[in-house]
Amino acid sequence: MSSTPKRVRTPRATTSRVKSAKTAPENGTQIPVEDMIRVRAYQLWEQRGRQDGSAEQDWLLAEAEVRGRSA
Repeated sequence: MSSTPKRVRTPRATTSRVKSAKTAPENGTQIPVEDMIRVRAYQLWEQRGRQDGSAEQDWLLAEAEVRGRSA
């Protein structure tokens, strides 16, 4: 007996999540701001030679950059 996998429904983005998203220039998709901050903070950590101890500082700097504020 062959079973067909059931379709899993994913929740739609809430209004607040859509408001906190930016459009990616390369393909026009919405990227949540928090994901963009996370990626930038990781890049900052790599630029520092992957040294521990500055995660909060990296996050705050990344957040300022992504949201367009001066650090």
